Amino acid sequence: MADNLDNAFTIFGLEPQFNIDIADLERRYLELQVNHHPDRFVVQSIDKRQAATEQASVINNAYRQLRSPFERAKLLIILEYATKTKSSSSIHFDPLASNLPLPPDFLLEQMEQRELLEDAKLIRDSDALQRLRQIWQQQADILWQSIEDALDEKHDVESASLYLRQLKFVMTQLDVLDETLFEWSL
Repeated sequence: MADNLDNAFTIFGLEPQFNIDIADLERRYLELQVNHHPDRFVVQSIDKRQAATEQASVINNAYRQLRSPFERAKLLIILEYATKTKSSSSIHFDPLASNLPLPPDFLLEQMEQRELLEDAKLIRDSDALQRLRQIWQQQADILWQSIEDALDEKHDVESASLYLRQLKFVMTQLDVLDETLFEWSL
């Protein structure tokens, strides 16, 4: 088992798609851990113990990557890009650092909402923050669905990459908002 990017799905015997059964992934993970855990190789040679440790690390990293919808989307975008471009150098493609700019209307909307956030923070208006939270959560839900459609249905790597970058932007806004609410609760 090499730790290539495409192995996250192949390690678990899953089809590369965004919508996966997390319970099935967990079941497969536990099976692999039982069979490949380094503790099973304690009485083996140092080389076999080292190989088991490396293999367990690969399994753990693949599990974390597939368990996280965000990381799974990044992986699928990279795999789709590699397939589309037929380039081995595409494994270095970063869908979050793509040269594709975010749409100006999206950026303008986010800037306006960020100003509303800053205004609400100044006057400690938790109702305004909750309204913004709803808006950003709705945007995130729409973007998640768009990512799934782009990856699983359309195999549209450019759109999926754009949606993922927009989602990262929205999730960052939600994090700032949640940090503010947490600070106010202290």
